[in-house]
Amino acid sequence: MIHNTQRVEVNKSRTVPAMQECFLRALAAQYIEIKYSDMPATWFSPLRHTLAVLLDIERLTGEASISFIEMALVVQLTSSADNIDDISRHVLEIRVARNEAKSKQNSIVLIIMKWLTG
Repeated sequence: MIHNTQRVEVNKSRTVPAMQECFLRALAAQYIEIKYSDMPATWFSPLRHTLAVLLDIERLTGEASISFIEMALVVQLTSSADNIDDISRHVLEIRVARNEAKSKQNSIVLIIMKWLTG
């Protein structure tokens, strides 16, 4: 358990590598307390969340793997409070878009814009 003085604060990270380092450090923690201003605190395990996503992707595709981009855009930005089917669907959308795209970098921008605009 991470105590309040040892809290991993991804939202205060200023660079992608710093965010990823925070997330990887959090993977080693058993659970992290998530406090909401209007709801009771809950506990979150980044490792269990990542494994749950991998298991669901394996169920859907037959292969339990996630790319760097998929991890950065989907897994790190979700939690066990999110629907696992939606998380897996987002990962698979990224795969399809990147496979169909002429420009891999532009495909990520288009995916993000689609998600933001609903």
